[in-house]
Amino acid sequence: MLAVAIGLGVIVVLPVAVGYLPLETVGSIAVRIVSWAVLLGLLLLGLSAVYRFGPSRAQPRWRWVTPGSLVAAVLWGAGSLAFSWDVANFASYNETHGVLGGVIILLIGLYLSAFVILLGAELNAELELQTRRDTTTGESRPMGRRHASVADHARG
Repeated sequence: MLAVAIGLGVIVVLPVAVGYLPLETVGSIAVRIVSWAVLLGLLLLGLSAVYRFGPSRAQPRWRWVTPGSLVAAVLWGAGSLAFSWDVANFASYNETHGVLGGVIILLIGLYLSAFVILLGAELNAELELQTRRDTTTGESRPMGRRHASVADHARG
């Protein structure tokens, strides 16, 4: 809930507040860059928590920033900027689909977000599979004696 409140504050309140300040163009751009950095930081924190607590497995290892959450956050940020630029400049969703144009834009944005989040989770899963270090529960055992199919046949 705190992340949603901060996100809404950065997206809605901050631009209105900056409009009342006597900032030049450089100051306004700096505020927007900082707000995007805050949003990406919140996304990185949230994705790290989802990738840590989401899998149903015993004692998953905690990493503050996993490679998958970092890749997903960067791709989501770049994709959001590109998609918003496309919708603002080129897309004619309202002309093509009428009143449902807003719904279509929302669904495409949600689809792209879900794809990026799943891509980050898949990257984390694949990186974990490529390790020679024993990540199974219990005492460490050599490959072939871990009683786990994937852990006994790691390629890394």
